[in-house]
Amino acid sequence: MIPVYEPIIQPYIHHAIEALSSGWVSNYGKYIGLAETKLIEIQKTSFCILMSNGTVATDCLFYALKRKHPECSDVYLADNTFVSPYNCALRHFAPENIHILPINNKTLNVEMQSILDCKPNSCLLVVHSMSNIVNVEEIHRLRPDLIILEDNCEGFLGKYEDKPTGSSKHTLCSSISFYANKNITSGEGGAFLTNDEEIYKYICKVYSHGMTSTRYVHDVEAWNFRMTNVQAALLYGQLCDVEQVIHKKQSIFKRYDSLVSSLNNPNIESITMTSGSESSNWMYCLFLTTDKTYEDIESQCKKDGIEIRPMFYSVSHHAHLKAVDCSHLSHQVPISKKVIIVPSGPTLTLEQQTQILKVIANAI
Repeated sequence: MIPVYEPIIQPYIHHAIEALSSGWVSNYGKYIGLAETKLIEIQKTSFCILMSNGTVATDCLFYALKRKHPECSDVYLADNTFVSPYNCALRHFAPENIHILPINNKTLNVEMQSILDCKPNSCLLVVHSMSNIVNVEEIHRLRPDLIILEDNCEGFLGKYEDKPTGSSKHTLCSSISFYANKNITSGEGGAFLTNDEEIYKYICKVYSHGMTSTRYVHDVEAWNFRMTNVQAALLYGQLCDVEQVIHKKQSIFKRYDSLVSSLNNPNIESITMTSGSESSNWMYCLFLTTDKTYEDIESQCKKDGIEIRPMFYSVSHHAHLKAVDCSHLSHQVPISKKVIIVPSGPTLTLEQQTQILKVIANAI
């Protein structure tokens, strides 16, 4: 079976072994600070907090929003993202104040013109979807009144207008995921980044029990969102080798681009990259322009030992989000049936990539 993703971790486990040997296995230990400093360097932001996963890092975006802009009553998110951003929004906003924007079927990201319809001075949670990067600088030019948060869980190591995703001065804060299928992984794990010192100090409390300077006296609603030193050690080794990680993933994507082009098959297209941005090279997606659906292709791929995945479903498919109004999106193409996420791990060979596309083309 060719898995949809298989990370490379063997060259980096010696840091984790060292962390285990040191006895510092919880949140305390040198690798927490080392990895945070490295992320600040890579992301060109002022502050970073390592967290236990990408979801809680995204949840902290809303804690930061409520702290900095308590007057903000409405939040906008794109349709067809992973469920995590919606769940986080639902923890902080009533369903009637959560608004879903349509996506562009070619880029799989928010339809830029729909941003013009957002209420004045509301919040837009930007999700960089499936390696494709939303141009945050362009959003600010379109709507300078919007408060921008970035879910950078799928966009980490991408760029907009030659800036690392999450680093725009117009972004209040951003989140990253280091889940096992991400370009850089700590198994689970995530990070919260910001340039705002007040927000940084506040989230330092939110993510770690809210303790004051008096031990065991707490003054804010808070949780335990902390990453362990062992996870941070595994992460640190990869962050130190980030250029090599980027190079490997870029090579995979460039080969796919070339192979798809040489197929010359009108029923298969690559996703269109957003203008002014550079892909994060996370997951490679194909768009079907035929009556065949994802389910048709998946059946054949399973028989041939290839794991593929569908695009995320519309908000309207999730029972617990029924109160969030999606009626204006009913006319859209069911994109989850037309997008194929193909194996995208850094260990893929040319022969495997050729086989993957051959099987998909034959299934069509």
